[in-house]
Amino acid sequence: MEAPAGEYEARVRRIGFADWTSPRFRLLAGEIRSETFEVPVEPVVLAELLVSGETRCPATPEAAAAAVERYEHAVTALRPIAELEASGRYRFRLRVEERMLQRNRATDDVPQPPQELLVSRPLASLDPRVLAESGYVEREDETGLRYHVPVPEVVVSEDFAETHCFATVEDRDKDLVGLSFKPVPDWPNVDVEGEIWFDRATGALVSLEYRYTRLREILNEIDERFAENIERHIRLAIKNDPFHVSANTD
Repeated sequence: MEAPAGEYEARVRRIGFADWTSPRFRLLAGEIRSETFEVPVEPVVLAELLVSGETRCPATPEAAAAAVERYEHAVTALRPIAELEASGRYRFRLRVEERMLQRNRATDDVPQPPQELLVSRPLASLDPRVLAESGYVEREDETGLRYHVPVPEVVVSEDFAETHCFATVEDRDKDLVGLSFKPVPDWPNVDVEGEIWFDRATGALVSLEYRYTRLREILNEIDERFAENIERHIRLAIKNDPFHVSANTD
């Protein structure tokens, strides 16, 4: 490099080590000069950094590590489904049938013709952050409730992970392994708990089962007389037929 005549000093800066500055030296006009510097090695000792945190999900370190590993497996399995539904590139054929039951459980003499719909998402839900803040059941009016579903897009979200505790579970039949989820302790909203099941041999995703928590509280606010029966209907519908809708409250 070229430099005008004058006095100079060389400074060496290295990440993790102390800076070093050479003694000053004079450079004459037109002079070609070579300098050799011996730079001392002086590591920079940083102040102690203490990191601490609290978990809202009580678990042993071993159980927590196993849950994290299985949670990552669940996210890997569910994320492609969430992305596929969000893309809207595929359509699902949804068949809607209505039938009326009398009090004696006999079907109506004039059944309604079924409807077939093409939908991009078999089940829809709200934004994960909205669900985390407001809950999975919302009041529509004095007697109406809207129930939201933990679809794959919700389960793989950071909001879901931050508001739920996870643990490994084993199937009674020994053919499945699972990941359970439930709201963090003292969570105030109506939320969901359940299990994500995988094939023990192949690791393939089998099912996602869920139940509403604190549901009885909001049902009691509407009418305590029917709260237990409505909750039972909802639980059976989710387990046996997610698309079943019943107006029976007796």
